[in-house]
Amino acid sequence: MEEMQNQEAPKMSSVEQEEFEMSHTDKLVGVFSEPSSTFGKMSKFPPKTADWVIPILIVIVVAILSQFLMMNNPTIKNAVTEKQIAAVEKQFNDAVAKGQMTQTQADQQLKLLETEWNKEARRR
Repeated sequence: MEEMQNQEAPKMSSVEQEEFEMSHTDKLVGVFSEPSSTFGKMSKFPPKTADWVIPILIVIVVAILSQFLMMNNPTIKNAVTEKQIAAVEKQFNDAVAKGQMTQTQADQQLKLLETEWNKEARRR
């Protein structure tokens, strides 16, 4: 009888067998630190809307804040505006080369756009 008791494996209590669902913070950190383990644990529970809404909202807020901060920096704003003007000028030059507009029209449109950008810059 004593031999039978020694052969039985110790049984875990129901609390030890039960797995708890990870918090949103644990999931966000786990995706970067231990992705396979995190996704394995997440697959044991049904999907929740909050699992994808929270990260999307965080990304949107960070994108809005970064745009706001970058556009309030005059140096960065001028660099972006110069790149936009260069891109528009290239499009106008391509249109002139294809015969879709004359050089005079392209110059007028470019001058008009630069005037509008300068007006907008002064308002801010």
